[in-house]
Amino acid sequence: MKKSLWIKTGTVLLSLIICTVFFMDTAFAAGKHKSAEEIIDALEYSDDRSDYKDLSAAKYANFREVRTTGIKDNTLYRTSSPINPAHNRNAQADRCLKKAKVTVVMNLADDENTAKGYEGYYRTYYSSAKHIFLNMDSDFGSEDFEKKLVKGMKFFARNPGVYAIHCTEGKDRAGFVAAILECLTGASYEEVTEDYMKSFDNYYGIDKKDERYELILKENLVKSLRKAFGTEDLEGADLEEEAAEYLRILGMKQKDIDALKDNLQVPMDEAAEDAAQMVIGALEEAMDTDKD
Repeated sequence: MKKSLWIKTGTVLLSLIICTVFFMDTAFAAGKHKSAEEIIDALEYSDDRSDYKDLSAAKYANFREVRTTGIKDNTLYRTSSPINPAHNRNAQADRCLKKAKVTVVMNLADDENTAKGYEGYYRTYYSSAKHIFLNMDSDFGSEDFEKKLVKGMKFFARNPGVYAIHCTEGKDRAGFVAAILECLTGASYEEVTEDYMKSFDNYYGIDKKDERYELILKENLVKSLRKAFGTEDLEGADLEEEAAEYLRILGMKQKDIDALKDNLQVPMDEAAEDAAQMVIGALEEAMDTDKD
């Protein structure tokens, strides 16, 4: 009887151990294989400047020049809000605007009354620029967003200058609008996606080595551009033509698209000269290598 009881007890204990290990392993696996949406929802950042001691003021403000192929130097910038104090980045962003000598601003986040109602608005460099206040939502496929996007693009087309785009954080709405402009002016898929993901490095420290990088990219920008351009193969697509066609479908006239490109793009003769110099440089480097 005692032996039988010990056997039964041992069997029960072994079963409990197996079940515990199984459920722990399942839970661990589930944690490792979260959906992209769950990963994005779990992202958190700080509004305390001291938590980003390794970042420059510009990176903390998520401010940068857009330097993709086709865009002239010192022409297009993107940033977090230079006026909204909600995330404690506005002062740094405003100083960056001043340093870059920005003259034309597309505000995707606020209406005019809200923007001018922020404390200290009229003491900012920002207030001296030309603005369009669009108060866009974050549904890139909504009729409201699309109408306001065209309005903003026309504003840039009809106001030559040094441009800046911003929303609140400068990563989602500003990221999408910047991507459209980058595609329109001849950037490659790699350039567009890398510029977009710099915001996630600035806020969350997520770079290409992070396993979340590709998940976030595909769930956010790639999904949005595929829907906007009507193609799954962004890497094989003519992104310049796709962006132009997207804007035409939304109601933007070709003359405004051409004017927008003229305001942003390197002139063709300069672009051709730069390309030629790159080829010459590569050939000279190859010849030097052969001599060695």
